[in-house]
This record gives sequence, C-alpha cells and structure tokens, in this order.
Amino acid sequence: MFNQLVEQWVKDWKYQKITFLFELVGTLSSITASVLISLYPNTINLLWIFIFWLIGSVSLMISSYLRRIAWPFLLMAVYTMFNIIGLFKTI
Repeated sequence: MFNQLVEQWVKDWKYQKITFLFELVGTLSSITASVLISLYPNTINLLWIFIFWLIGSVSLMISSYLRRIAWPFLLMAVYTMFNIIGLFKTI
C-alpha cells in the first residue's frame, strides 16, 4: 500500500507538479493547524489556527479543481467559507 502511494506521488510530481504542490501545502498546513489546536487548546491564539486552516482549505480546493474532482472541491469550498468567517471573528 505504501509503495503504491509513493508511486502515485512520484507520478504526480512528474506530470502534475503544480497540483502536487497545492496538495502538499494544503495537507501540511491543515495538519499543522490540527496539531496546534490539539496540543495547545487553551493557550494558542485561534488566529493562527484559522490562518493555517485557510491556507490548507484554499490550497486543497485549488488542487481539487485542477484534478476535476467535484465533491472534494465542494467540501474545501465550504471549509474555506467557514475558515474566512472564523478568521474575521477572531480578528
């Protein structure tokens, strides 16, 4: 299974570098937000959480558009909308 993932990543990097980079940034940014809010729920400024989540959702929305996959695109569009709302509520 892991070898298949690596093969897919190599193939994506070879043929779809821009999409690969959007997915990489979106995934790492979303993971960063989740780790921060999980480890420091009472002390972290939510502004940082929403910034990371917004970067993640926008990046993944773009990659979903580039891959022409509708449901993940819709999901990331909804996440982006609520991340913008959350961001403005924390400012």
